[in-house]
Amino acid sequence: MKATFTALDLKPLDKFVEDRRIYLLLRDLHFRSEKYGDITVPRGFKTDLASVPRALTWIFPTDGRYLEAAVVHDYLYAFGIGTKRDADYIFKFAMKQLGVKAWRRWCLYWAVHFFGKGAFDGRNPKRNKGYIEQTYLDEKGKPLSYVDSILKAEGFEE
Repeated sequence: MKATFTALDLKPLDKFVEDRRIYLLLRDLHFRSEKYGDITVPRGFKTDLASVPRALTWIFPTDGRYLEAAVVHDYLYAFGIGTKRDADYIFKFAMKQLGVKAWRRWCLYWAVHFFGKGAFDGRNPKRNKGYIEQTYLDEKGKPLSYVDSILKAEGFEE
């Protein structure tokens, strides 16, 4: 079962959450797989890449080979899309598709499985530890209203 990603285009911001730099997605990131279907992380989404504690970045860099999988995972967590279990499985599956070595894949999977519990809240994502305020952009690069942002995140377009 293969999966594909579109090219990742990120811009570093001068904002931080829990000592991790925030990045802005400049173009939609599409993840497609037979197993999980299509997931689109919309342009304007903000991420801290892989949420790795600073002490472990020497072995698990925040921008490692699993970067696209981490951005999709952040998106699923940020909006409480699906279940935490689904988000974590998609993360593990996507890392495999990106060629991440098995030992590293399993370490990262178990880390989000055990330590991501406080970061996933499908009812109210703003309560999540490390929450990053999201603002989506329209086709001209202008911020969408809060309501339009939610509609876009849920896949509703005008």
